[in-house]
Amino acid sequence: MSLPVDVPASVAAGAAKIDWARAHMPVLAAATRRIDLGGLRVAMCIHLEAKTACLALALEEAGARVAITGSNPLSTQDDICRALAVRGPAVFARHGPDEEEYRGFLRQVLDTRPDVILDDIEDPLKLPEFLPSHDPLLATTTTDKRIPVPDFTEYQDQADELDILTARIDRLTRALKLSGVYPGQQKQVLQQLIDEGTENKLIPVEDWQAYSDKGGLAGFIQWMPIKEVAETLVQLYAARDKTKDLLYEITGIGDIMRGQTDPNETMGAQQLKANFSTRRIMPQQRAVARVARDLIRLLAGVIAEHFSPQTISMITGYPQLAPVPPVPPQPPQMPQQAPMPGQPLPPPDPAMAQWQQAVQAAQAVMQA
Repeated sequence: MSLPVDVPASVAAGAAKIDWARAHMPVLAAATRRIDLGGLRVAMCIHLEAKTACLALALEEAGARVAITGSNPLSTQDDICRALAVRGPAVFARHGPDEEEYRGFLRQVLDTRPDVILDDIEDPLKLPEFLPSHDPLLATTTTDKRIPVPDFTEYQDQADELDILTARIDRLTRALKLSGVYPGQQKQVLQQLIDEGTENKLIPVEDWQAYSDKGGLAGFIQWMPIKEVAETLVQLYAARDKTKDLLYEITGIGDIMRGQTDPNETMGAQQLKANFSTRRIMPQQRAVARVARDLIRLLAGVIAEHFSPQTISMITGYPQLAPVPPVPPQPPQMPQQAPMPGQPLPPPDPAMAQWQQAVQAAQAVMQA
């Protein structure tokens, strides 16, 4: 410890700042409960103030042994240093040390033989927007939370209705079968008639007169009525199709998304349906395109900043283009007076002649 901790007022002031910062850092507190650093030695060279003190305490609570110093001596707060040293981490810092003392603090931190060093340095990648990641790709969110809402909740009622209709259709389909009753004395004849192997075959009846008097075959068999079941099934199928159409409208996914169109429709009608079908998912499409663009932009930023043209040529296999010689600037045009009759022409300007030769040489290189 580089500062005495026997200053109660300073310790109390620093502790109050640290406690206030910790109360407003719930993400750090949640992360601390989930990790176990198990005696890892951590060295920190960072601006020593309330928020970074909370980070050091969180690492200590996760099982690490922390040694910390200030990256900027002028931003180091003495009350934070005293309060932090009382709570556990080894603090080697104070406000405003000279060069020799500051380097001594750095050596003391390194003498702890850290496994991990948290240092305050410049951006090593030198990205255009500094952050090495793009904005997250989120699903549907509300105006007050960043936690995405499942898309299923938007059409959950229609999905439940679809399940109910499908279950009813299944039960009625199993009930829709040909069945009936007949008198027992005609059991042998009727069983032969409805047997699966009975085809193009005549079956004799012993008492034909009595058989005819009772109405023939229609009088002997009473079929179970299935007309009502069939009509109900038709209505259920129609209701399920309407529910599916409503679900497509809510989610923005229709037949047009699968390329199904009517060839008899005009181009304007098909474009109108395509725009209606895709309009609801356009925000998600733009979000995916934005993520792809940001990833390519990050990659291009690293390549442009750290790769030489020769390295890029080797990686891509594309030959490096020869540099084009710059075109010399044109000489200033000086106003010339027309020679008087009988006077000889003035000699050519040497600067103009040199400029014309340079232009001709550049054109020859470009043509070659």
